[in-house]
Amino acid sequence: LPAVASLLLCSTAAIACATVIADTGTDLLAALFALPAADVSRAAVLFGCAASVLTPLCLLPSLAPLGTASYFGVAGVLVTALCMIARLADGTYDATDAAALADAGAAAAEAAG
Repeated sequence: LPAVASLLLCSTAAIACATVIADTGTDLLAALFALPAADVSRAAVLFGCAASVLTPLCLLPSLAPLGTASYFGVAGVLVTALCMIARLADGTYDATDAAALADAGAAAAEAAG
């Protein structure tokens, strides 16, 4: 059972990572070259990222050089968590403002078309 759980965890994390890379890359390239997002292929963005960034990282003989970046990643997660806790404590996530938030979301959706 632990092996299956590990397999599912790694698989879903890889899918989530690929989705984020493809969506973010598509939006960035579309904005950078002033193209409609529909004209930028998610598959091409994902392949380009895998070929240019991920493959060289996978071919490193040791992952030790990535240790510093790992510390920055953990620090980023901790800062994000602390900011979320601070916002929760100051009432930013108060449920009474949910109606105003829904109205703002509806207005933004109408403005986007």
